[in-house]
Amino acid sequence: MRLKKIIVVLLLLGTSNFTFAQLDENIKAKLYFAEAQKNYNQGDFDTSLNYLTKAENTLGRTVARILALKVKIYYAKGSFIEAKKHIDNYTANYMQNASQEINDEVLALYIN
Repeated sequence: MRLKKIIVVLLLLGTSNFTFAQLDENIKAKLYFAEAQKNYNQGDFDTSLNYLTKAENTLGRTVARILALKVKIYYAKGSFIEAKKHIDNYTANYMQNASQEINDEVLALYIN
């Protein structure tokens, strides 16, 4: 009986560690995004893109907010073909699940 309790506790600890590890990855990605946004606001677009790549790699995917910032960066850099490529990806795959605020930002750049 005591062995069963120990096994259950170990299993619970093992699954909770996985959950905390995933939470840590989400927090890391948010910190990378915050750095990307800070660098974007300071006009350091290449560093901002590097932080966005780190955020994507940490999450294992991209998300609407990351893609929207990429659009803004490429637009600010004057890389309109690259911005258009990301806008097309955004509207095709992320727009339906994104907030209205992010959609408005991306669509305003598309109109410009």
